[in-house]
Amino acid sequence: MVIFFHKKIFSHFYKNHTFLIFSIFFLLGISLKFYFTLILFIPFVFFPSKKLFFIFIFGYLYALFYYPSLLYLQTPTTIQGVFYPHSTIAHKKTLFIKGILKNFHISKEKKRYKSFPCTLKIKNNRFFSSNLSYYVEGITTSKTRYNLYLEAKKITPYKKLKNIIPLRSFVKKKIKKNIKKNVKSKKASNFLTTLATATSPNKFLKFSFKRVGLEHIMAISGLHFGIITIFFFIILRYFIPHFKIPFILIIIINIYFLYIGKSPSTLRAYITIQIALIAQILNRKNNPLNTLGIALFFQLILDPIYITAIGFQLSFLSVFGILLIYPSLNNFLSNFILKRNKNDLKALSLTSKCAAILLNYFRETLSITLSVNILLIPILLFIFHKFSILSLIYNIFFPPLILISLLLMIFSFFFYIISPSISLFLNIINSYFTKFILHVISYPPKNLEFFIRTKNISLEMIYLYIIIFFYVAILLKYKNNYLVIPKNLHYF
Repeated sequence: MVIFFHKKIFSHFYKNHTFLIFSIFFLLGISLKFYFTLILFIPFVFFPSKKLFFIFIFGYLYALFYYPSLLYLQTPTTIQGVFYPHSTIAHKKTLFIKGILKNFHISKEKKRYKSFPCTLKIKNNRFFSSNLSYYVEGITTSKTRYNLYLEAKKITPYKKLKNIIPLRSFVKKKIKKNIKKNVKSKKASNFLTTLATATSPNKFLKFSFKRVGLEHIMAISGLHFGIITIFFFIILRYFIPHFKIPFILIIIINIYFLYIGKSPSTLRAYITIQIALIAQILNRKNNPLNTLGIALFFQLILDPIYITAIGFQLSFLSVFGILLIYPSLNNFLSNFILKRNKNDLKALSLTSKCAAILLNYFRETLSITLSVNILLIPILLFIFHKFSILSLIYNIFFPPLILISLLLMIFSFFFYIISPSISLFLNIINSYFTKFILHVISYPPKNLEFFIRTKNISLEMIYLYIIIFFYVAILLKYKNNYLVIPKNLHYF
C-alpha cells in the first residue's frame, strides 16, 4: 500500500488520523522486505515529516531483524528443527498443525534459521499433544517463501509448554457435540459448528460459500466479536450499572479471543473492539481509522510476516475501504433511496414505515458492499483470477440472515442452562432456518452465475490501484467534510 497526495490534503488527513498514517508507513517499510518490487513506487511516496521517514526505515529494519532471510526451497527437501504448535485441524486420518518451527536447518546446509511459520502434517495414529513442543524431521510438501509445509517423518517430544490449546480443544469439542446433538440437520450443524468453533468447514460448504463470495462469513471477524459484545451488553445493562459494563465486556472479549484462537482477522477484530471499549471507559471518542491503524501496527509488531497472509490483507483492506468511502457512497445513493430520520418515520403509516426502514437498510448495505468491492475486486482477481458477480447480490441479503442464525445459536446456548426446553425450541427453529439459507447458497440460480476472469493483473498494478483509490477516497471524504460510520460497524 503506498500513498501519493497533494500536500494540503495529506496534511489535513495526517492531523486527524496520525496513528493510521504511522501504521501505513510502518507497513510500507516491512513491505520492502517481502515485496521488493515496491521500491519502484518509493519515489511517489510523500513524506510530510521526518517521523514518517524514520517509521518507514524502522519497519524495514524490524522485518529484516525478525526474518533475516526468506526460504527459497525446492521440494522435496528434508528439514530438522523444533516445532511449537498453535492450533490443530483434524482431517480424516491426518492432523494438520499450525505453529512455528524454530532453530531449524535444511539438509546439506550448515546454516541454522531462527524461526519460521510452519504447517506440520502428521498421521492421526501418532501420539500428539498440543502442550508439548517437538523435535521434528520432515520433508517439505509444497513450495512457498512465507510458510513451511512439512510432512513429519520423525517426531520426538522436546519440551513441555504452558498454553491453553488443550483446554480450548476440549471446550470446542463439547460445543461441537452439543450442536450436533440439538441441531438435527447435518448441513446446518456443520455450518453452525464452523461459526461456533472457528474450525475449517467441509469442502462442499467451503466451495459453496466461495462460489457466491460469502467465504468471509465463515472467518471469525468483527461481525462475530460485535455480536458477542452486543448480546452481552443487552443482558448486562439490566443487572449492572452502565459504567461497569465496558470492564466486564473487556473480560468477556478476552475469554472469547482465547477460545477462538489467533488468526489475522480475529486479531484485528479483537484489538479494534478492545480499543473501542477502552475509549468508552475513558469517555473518549473512538476514531475508527486510527483504531484500525493501531490494530495494524500491533499485528505487524507481533509478526511482520502477517503482511504476506491473504486473510490479513483482505481483512484490513475491506474495513479500510468501508471506513473511507462508505459516507460518499451512502450520500450518493440517498439521491435515489431517500434518507428518513425518526421524525419523518413517525409521520408515516405502519406499512410505509416498514418499507422506509427496509429501503434504508438496503441503501446502507449496498453502500457497504460497494465500498468493500470497489477496493477488493482487482485484488481478488490478482489472487484468485476470478470474481463472482453473484457475490454483489448475495452480500447484500445473506449476511443479515446468517446474523439471525448466529443470534439464535447464541440464545440457545444461553437458555441451555436456564431452560433446556426453550433452548431445544430455538435449535429446532435454527435448524430449519439455517438449512434453508444453506440450500439457497449451495444452489445459486445458474442463469445468474457469471464470473469475471483474468490472469493479467500484476502486483505493480495492484500497488498503483491502491494509490489511486486512497487518493480519490480522501478527496471525496473532504468534499463531504465528515465521516459517517454505519451503526453496524462500530465494533469493526
